[in-house]
Amino acid sequence: MDINEIKGIPRPHHQIEEAKNQTRKLHRKEKKDRIDISPEAKRISKYVKIIKDMPEVREEKIKEIKEKIVRGEYKSEKIIEETIKKLTQNIL
Repeated sequence: MDINEIKGIPRPHHQIEEAKNQTRKLHRKEKKDRIDISPEAKRISKYVKIIKDMPEVREEKIKEIKEKIVRGEYKSEKIIEETIKKLTQNIL
């Protein structure tokens, strides 16, 4: 005797088979995760790394240099060239 329904209740083995079929379909469709990073995001990431790698600002050093500028002690071409060289090395 095959019972298909009992007053609106479907057969349990039918639900089990349907669940198995859905599981099989999922396994066939299963794909690996993938991330695509745009060229712009890569460029931004590069700049973020450069900024993170830059040395921390030393407030006391900045204050000292400002005072030297005010007193006229920081007008040497050599000092200016060295400063520009250091700044460009950190940025590039």
